[in-house]
Amino acid sequence: MSGPARVIAPAGSGKTRVLTERLRHLLGDRAWERETVLAVAYNKEAQLEMERRTAAFRPRARTLNSLGLWVLGEYHGRPPALLEERECRRLVESLLPGRRQHRANTDPIGPYLEALGTVRLGLVDPAVVEEMRDDVDGLADMFDPYRDQLAQRGAVDFDDQVYGAVESLLADGDLRRRLQQRCRHLLVDEFQDLTPAHVLLIRLLALPGLDVFGVGDDDQVIYGHVSADPAFLIDYDQLFPSAGHHPLTVNYRCPVEVVDGARTLLGYNHRRVAKEINAGPEADSTPGAFKVVDHGPDDAAQATVEVVKGWLAESGVEPSSVAVLARVNSLLLAPHVALAEAGVRLASVLTPDVLERTGMRAALAYLRIAAAGDSMDPRDIVEILRRPTRGLPQWFPDRLARRSSWSADQIAAIADQVPDKESAKVLRLAGDLRAVVQAARRGTTRKVLEVVRDDVGLGSAMTLLDRTGGGQGSSHLDDLEGLLAVADLHPDPAGFEPWLRNVFTREADPGGVTLSTIHRVKGREWDRVVIYGVVDGVVPHRLSDDAEEERRVLHVGVTRGRHRVTVLTDRSRRSPFLAELAGTAPRRPPRSTGSGSSASKAGRSAGSGREQTAQAKRSGPRAGATGAVEGIVASEGHEVKVLGGYAGVIADADGRGVRLRLDNGGTLNVRYGERVEQRGRTAPLAPPTELWGAAASAEDVLRRWRSGRAKADGVPAYVVLSDAHLRGIALTRPTDAAELLACDGIGPTKLDRYGDDILAELDTVDSE
Repeated sequence: MSGPARVIAPAGSGKTRVLTERLRHLLGDRAWERETVLAVAYNKEAQLEMERRTAAFRPRARTLNSLGLWVLGEYHGRPPALLEERECRRLVESLLPGRRQHRANTDPIGPYLEALGTVRLGLVDPAVVEEMRDDVDGLADMFDPYRDQLAQRGAVDFDDQVYGAVESLLADGDLRRRLQQRCRHLLVDEFQDLTPAHVLLIRLLALPGLDVFGVGDDDQVIYGHVSADPAFLIDYDQLFPSAGHHPLTVNYRCPVEVVDGARTLLGYNHRRVAKEINAGPEADSTPGAFKVVDHGPDDAAQATVEVVKGWLAESGVEPSSVAVLARVNSLLLAPHVALAEAGVRLASVLTPDVLERTGMRAALAYLRIAAAGDSMDPRDIVEILRRPTRGLPQWFPDRLARRSSWSADQIAAIADQVPDKESAKVLRLAGDLRAVVQAARRGTTRKVLEVVRDDVGLGSAMTLLDRTGGGQGSSHLDDLEGLLAVADLHPDPAGFEPWLRNVFTREADPGGVTLSTIHRVKGREWDRVVIYGVVDGVVPHRLSDDAEEERRVLHVGVTRGRHRVTVLTDRSRRSPFLAELAGTAPRRPPRSTGSGSSASKAGRSAGSGREQTAQAKRSGPRAGATGAVEGIVASEGHEVKVLGGYAGVIADADGRGVRLRLDNGGTLNVRYGERVEQRGRTAPLAPPTELWGAAASAEDVLRRWRSGRAKADGVPAYVVLSDAHLRGIALTRPTDAAELLACDGIGPTKLDRYGDDILAELDTVDSE
């Protein structure tokens, strides 16, 4: 076998052995020159394992980032220094306009580091990434200066090892040809995890022969959030023409029932390489090796304990041979706490930091308020003021600080001292506080948390903050569900938080049961595996728009087990994937994805899915969209004619359209985008660029607020809100958090940061 090749290696099929045997064949049997053959591993652990297995042949092996660093060293004459993350954070902060305000339990720089990774590994335009998110204002303007600063220091950060190497190879033909002589035969492991930048780096080094031996499994692409794409394996021969295709068909790791279930589940995906997957000849064929265990809505933690302790009671089963895996990090809270309380030794990825996430922090503050009764700590009340958004004025926290403790009645008394609009908000807050206090007097920790989630509205508030996301991390609503899952383990609301924090004081045991997310353990395996929380809304995740990747996540989870795998599900909200595991779910036809192959699209515009998402956000229609439109701009008093011959004067405008005052005295609503005629010209009606009436008053109020907020935060005004976005909000004049979130320029981050202030300011408009 010679030339480029694609080896599809399903879970447990022995892909590492395939790579090492290929190296042995090239360097040993065929005596190819060592300096022309290079093995590329996804990470250092895989590189060391590859080198250990082929020590007799001393192959050249590098990780992807080491490969990039080697290219940069050849380009500059010496390898650049590698900046640590804390130095990258300082550099980002120094380049941002103004200063980033560091609020408690927030990380204003982290989103910029993530976005820089998306730009460079996904090969996505910085302006597109900035528009995709609402927490990286100024990213496009910062990108080039950031990289200039790296160059001036003679340094790179982690992602720039690859991105900089690609730039160097594209810019220097002599360098490219020289290094290509040393990369005539490339062997690439974990091909499914490569990003567009990784693939481009491999192709540039492999030219002109493109002799790349790629090993991977498109059914294990679970890092789409960082631009990994099954297209690179599906359409491999477009990237590496004339490639041979060599499928491995045997899963030597998993029990027969797991192999059968996983194969059936994957059969519901359409975007994949068709393949045969069979259990190995010595696979565990014990009936019941793969189980789905249904439990009650409140019994997930106890069900986990029963399964794990049952296994540990078997002869020869050590804690280190057992793993409990979940789709998202915060859902590990229940099994972590329950197993720890049951005396099971743990090696858990969960740390006390999980309790500082937005949803959990707010819920714990409500529990403290509930337990305090008529002596509420003002700091706890401030913590929950914006959970959910209440639109209380900016001075309200200062008013609370005047007392060392409060009762709900004392809070309600403030309503008599403020204007009517603010009075209603204060009374609502007092009512919410009474509700949680009463729940604690009559009930348990679970009862209080359910009142907070459902009656007070913390669940809805977290859902609004979850409008974007869905990567491998937890959502805000997941945090709340994680806390509810452990509520029954300590029913006393007053003692719940101290008890919970005490659990995290116990040291992790490297020989204990592993607790981790599925995304963290790809490539690892255990004798016995529990997949926790396979419920609707989590698997597949409510925030994911890629059901096929969600199936792949579950597939990766269940194929970590060598002998026993148990999937836990709430019988009241079973995951739809469970019927697919059994093959009883109906099969749906594939959705049309348009013309052109996936690989060619990925090659032309890496991260194209994200760019389409950004384009969808740009094209709307969203409330208050005021971007430049080639149309007839709505203006007060201007006459227009609409379809059907109606003519009238524009009287009012809001976020969706205008109201015409017709010649006959009636009125007609016309939405933006509808075609209208003005002075013989016909075009779509566009939102106004100059406001009038109540909208103009709202714009003035918001501009004054923005100026003060920008000054307080030490940032330019446009970082708070751009002129166009501010005008759109003024035009729409939202009355609650959901309406505000629908406005252009407002995403979960800005809703959380500015939502209460904006709504409070808009409430003053009618009274001015």
